[in-house]
Amino acid sequence: MDTFKFESAFSAVNYEGVSVGDIVYAANTVRELRDMADVDLRENLAEVKTVLDDSCLKIFRVKKLFGNKAVDDYAFVYKLSTWENRKAFEYWWKYGSENNHNLEFCVDGDMDWKDVEDGEKPICFDCDSYHYRIKELYRPYENSKELVDDWLRKEGGCHSAISKPTIWLKSKDSEDSYMVQALTEQGVVMPAITLRVFEWKELFEHFTFLDGSEVGLLKEEK
Repeated sequence: MDTFKFESAFSAVNYEGVSVGDIVYAANTVRELRDMADVDLRENLAEVKTVLDDSCLKIFRVKKLFGNKAVDDYAFVYKLSTWENRKAFEYWWKYGSENNHNLEFCVDGDMDWKDVEDGEKPICFDCDSYHYRIKELYRPYENSKELVDDWLRKEGGCHSAISKPTIWLKSKDSEDSYMVQALTEQGVVMPAITLRVFEWKELFEHFTFLDGSEVGLLKEEK
């Protein structure tokens, strides 16, 4: 691995450069992060599960790819370069994947992510110009109850029988944020964009929650 590159290190100050699914080293001090990156401790590799609110010191919630695969919050992460990322996935595929290979790849510098077919190894590991990430297999919500229940689970809250939660979504196209002002069984209405209903599939494809997580459910949770 190359020597430590400060432009690859992220914290609550510059967290916008980190996305859900990124493969990183995670730590709570810069010294610890630097040691991981310089020594190439691949058993410490982790996947970004959530980027929390920037009021949090430990803003990155990650899941370890090896060992007990614990989920925890950290103050700093170090993103791998394209080459490092590819080598990390070769290592993960061989030693930690457990045959549930939900991978995506894209050309370096392009965010058009595509599925990688399962097999002995992804053929694109042989090309230095591709970047990889772990993909959760999500599906769109099917009704307003699924949206509300999932939102409450993420927020750790509840609402009364005479109210609905205030839900904010972010456009994948513009990065602008919008508040949901009406729930229907077909989808949601966001008047700041249009009065028409955004149906569940369209919502899933074009919006995320503000932390970048999917507006949908893991398929096995259906």
